[in-house]
Amino acid sequence: MQYQSGTLKMWGRSYGFGNSIFPQEIASNGVSLLAAPISLVCRKGDTRSLAATQEVVARLVRAGEVNLSAEISCGPDIKAVVTVHTEYDGLMFYHIELTPRGETNLDELSLEIPLKGTVASYIQKYVMMNRVLSARLRSGVGGPFLSGDSLAFSPWAGAAAGAQVAG
Repeated sequence: MQYQSGTLKMWGRSYGFGNSIFPQEIASNGVSLLAAPISLVCRKGDTRSLAATQEVVARLVRAGEVNLSAEISCGPDIKAVVTVHTEYDGLMFYHIELTPRGETNLDELSLEIPLKGTVASYIQKYVMMNRVLSARLRSGVGGPFLSGDSLAFSPWAGAAAGAQVAG
């Protein structure tokens, strides 16, 4: 593994982070996999905002693992500390700790992974803890993964209809 200038390389793959804690580009054997950068999206009421990363810091860079961290803002009401641990084979583990700036509601938190339709043929919805973890498919249940579709992981945050956080 190598991490240099915002790019992590391992086993024929590369993750280009740029100035973000989430990959802006993923390539496998030289083939680009993302239609757009991966983003953390926060929704409060009708307002959707992309999380803005401040400075990304490399905390650990070794032959078999890399740890990065950054502070992000999810709209004006929520800040977060994000750490990502990447193993030698490219598997990534994210830890996101949200901190409200006062009392606020967060209706949705999703990690959107917009894969190119040419690299993902089919996708299926999965239900875990009464939450749907899936791609947003035009067909509704499962089927072709179309260009422009996006994987949206909605982590369970406590309350079924929306997590309420208080400062």
